Amino acid sequence: MIKIKTKPNPYGFTLIELIVVIAIIGIILILALPQVSKLQEANKNRKYEVYQQAVESGAKLYVDSHARDLFGNNNSGCVTVN
Repeated sequence: MIKIKTKPNPYGFTLIELIVVIAIIGIILILALPQVSKLQEANKNRKYEVYQQAVESGAKLYVDSHARDLFGNNNSGCVTVN
């Protein structure tokens, strides 16, 4: 029986190198996840604020366009919606 010597692949990674890389990625994820959740919460709150401003702006435009004075004439000008 003839034994064939094989050379290790010089371009491959060892098991230890792969474990170290996975551990580093895990540490980065552990550090980054709280920041990502804070950003998501802040964006959710900001979304509702922008929606409120859009509805308020639409209501002001509607009231301004359809406002009538005591004589039934259309008024134009600024209107404050409470």
